[in-house]
Amino acid sequence: MSDPTTPNPISTGNVTVISEPPETSEARAAIQHDEHVTRLTREVEDLRGELNWVKDLTKLSITLQSPPPEPRNTAPNPPHFPLLDSSIPKHFPTQHSPSTDNNSLPSTSENPPNQPPTYIPP
Repeated sequence: MSDPTTPNPISTGNVTVISEPPETSEARAAIQHDEHVTRLTREVEDLRGELNWVKDLTKLSITLQSPPPEPRNTAPNPPHFPLLDSSIPKHFPTQHSPSTDNNSLPSTSENPPNQPPTYIPP
């Protein structure tokens, strides 16, 4: 237990408790509630405006995708190109086997595996 003759640095005399009257805290809560309601109302109005804007864009998109009364572009259709997976036409030359001239590089590699090739001038 503490000795009553020793001064206590923390006593009830040194502690200040801030207490607001109930009317003030209730008024502050009401103000905060009103501000919150006002902010939420503003957000709802903004969202309604965005929703109407999206609806208008949707209507405009549907309107623009309807067929025009007359053709807008009088340019001819572009030529039709064959698909990439189609067979090669007969008028293209066939592939020839690689030539076997003496100027080709030797078939054995002087570079070890996983190394970039070294250029050897002719």
